[in-house]
Amino acid sequence: MQKAKLYLLIVLSMFLIGISTVNGEESRITDIRFWQSPEEAQVVLDLSTVPRVSEVSMLQDGTLYFDISGCVFRPGRQRYPLQNPFLEVLTVQQNDDQTIRVFFRVPNGVEAKTFVLAKNEKKGDRIVIFLREPQATLTQKRNAELYEVNRLKAGNVKIVVIDSGHGGEDPGTRHNGIIEKNYVMTMAKLVKAYFDRDPRFKAILTRNGDYIIPLERRREIAERLGADAFVSLHVNYNSRKIIRGTEVYYESPKGAVGEAERLVAETENQVDFGGAPTVVAPMITKREIIEKQAVTMNKSRQLAEKVEAQLSASVVELTSRGVKRAGFKVLHSMAMPSILVEFGYVSNYQDAEILKNYNARTRLAQGLYFGVRDFLL
Repeated sequence: MQKAKLYLLIVLSMFLIGISTVNGEESRITDIRFWQSPEEAQVVLDLSTVPRVSEVSMLQDGTLYFDISGCVFRPGRQRYPLQNPFLEVLTVQQNDDQTIRVFFRVPNGVEAKTFVLAKNEKKGDRIVIFLREPQATLTQKRNAELYEVNRLKAGNVKIVVIDSGHGGEDPGTRHNGIIEKNYVMTMAKLVKAYFDRDPRFKAILTRNGDYIIPLERRREIAERLGADAFVSLHVNYNSRKIIRGTEVYYESPKGAVGEAERLVAETENQVDFGGAPTVVAPMITKREIIEKQAVTMNKSRQLAEKVEAQLSASVVELTSRGVKRAGFKVLHSMAMPSILVEFGYVSNYQDAEILKNYNARTRLAQGLYFGVRDFLL
């Protein structure tokens, strides 16, 4: 136990050394947020200005802590007994007029990293404590999931991965009473329900709750499971509120070429890493990658056309803007046909009212199911 805590201390200290900043302006903690997914969690401390952060230290009981100088916490002291798989307790307290001490204790084996992140266009200055499930537990869960998927595939069951866009701190677009991350989560569950009624399919969601998943990991989930199709769900927004209708996207040539170049570089970089010998994967040329991408893109086009046709037939009151191509990161896969569905424009009042209608939502979900079914069978 103590050995694991010491490992965390070393990792956390590495990330905090050298990132403290000098700022004469008093900083305040404006919010404390916690996000959790099945495999990881984040504690976010929002601050009014750039924080001055100490190295991480450890108490005798294994509790980790760090100080924030030149900062105030109005409640004085707040204890959060979370008692979840990633974080047992978090305590934030004002040590003196100008120093806050943050204590946190993690279960044995949980990997932790702490970052100080500068403000950007969307978010202010913040400290993030990033927590990940123990690798052994994660591997065990993934192996069990893969075993079940392989058992189903042996029985000729088709695997469909449904991705709800955005989530957690990223709400997506919002307008006319619709918040994208919530809407597409609802739609994903409706679509899954249609597949669950059909024994020829197994539908898997990339997320089951309100948390963020990196774009690359969304498609990696589908690739790891050997999915037969990947569908990412979204709603759209445009400042020109007259624009409305559904759209179905698949990979663009430009996006595919960029991904091919990345994969070639990644393969070549495996040859030598820091002068140490590595296990080298078979070399693959850019031409071979592009040829494989062309096959996958053709299948993605067919999938997109099937889904667009069924969506148009299922919800005639929603205008179809057709099948389009774009370089969305979630579509950069050579392993399976992939599409991104925009159900409509929440910036358009007519679209928004249709999207909020339960009957229309069920018809959209059914249309999407019909389109994927027609492609895979």
